[in-house]
Amino acid sequence: MVIRHYPFVFSYRPVYGYVVLLVMLLAMSWENAQNNAAIVEGAIPEESIRIRILANSDSAADQAVKRHVRNAIADELRQLSAGADSIAEAREAIAGALPELETMVKRELEMRGFDYPAAVKLGPVPFPAKIYGNRVYPAGQYEALLITLGEGKGENWWCVLFPPLCFADAVGAGKADKGEAVTKDAAGSGAKEASAFAAQDAQDGGVKAGASQNVEVKFAVWELLQRIADFFKRLFG
Repeated sequence: MVIRHYPFVFSYRPVYGYVVLLVMLLAMSWENAQNNAAIVEGAIPEESIRIRILANSDSAADQAVKRHVRNAIADELRQLSAGADSIAEAREAIAGALPELETMVKRELEMRGFDYPAAVKLGPVPFPAKIYGNRVYPAGQYEALLITLGEGKGENWWCVLFPPLCFADAVGAGKADKGEAVTKDAAGSGAKEASAFAAQDAQDGGVKAGASQNVEVKFAVWELLQRIADFFKRLFG
C-alpha cells in the first residue's frame, strides 16, 4: 500500500495580503485625517458658521504658511464671533470684515515670501461628511468663511467660527510667532507655530485638537471597518 502525502494548502492565503493592505490604508487614513480639522467637544449647532482654509498645495511650505495665516487672523476672528449674540450678528460682522481679513491674509503671505493670491469669502461652502461628537453631518453646503490660498488644492484646516468654538481660548498666545522670520524656503524645515495652536499642530505639522477626537478620523475608520466587514462576508459567505 502506497501512502501519499499531500501538502496542506491554505486556500485563503491571499487574504493575508488584503488584510495587511486594509490595515495600512486604515493607518494612512487615520494619520491623514489628523491633519484636516480642529475639533472641540460637543456638537455643532444648527445655526453655525464654519471656517475653512485651503492651502495652495500639500508641500511642507504651503501647509506651514496655511497655519501661519490661521494664526495671523485668529485674534480678529475671535473678536468678530465672540461679539455676536446671534448668527445674524456674526454673519454681518464677518461679512463687513471680509476686505480687512483678505488684506491680513495677503499681508501674511507676502511677509513670509509667498507671491500667490488669496481670496476670502463668506457663503455656502462644500464640506465632506463629518462625524462630530456623536452626530453625523452629511456632505453638503454649509455656511462658512472660506479662505483660499493660491490654487487651494492642498489639505484644508477647518473648524467652527460661530459659535466661537475654535478661537475663544486661542488668543493672546496667537501672536507669539509674529516676530519670527519664516520665509518660503525656511517653512519646510519646520518653523515654530503659535502656542495657541501648539496642540493642534503637534503631530506631523498637522492640525488637531488635543482634547477631542478627529471627525475625519472617525469617518474614515468607520468606512474602512465597513469595507473590511463586507470583504469577509463576501469571502466566507
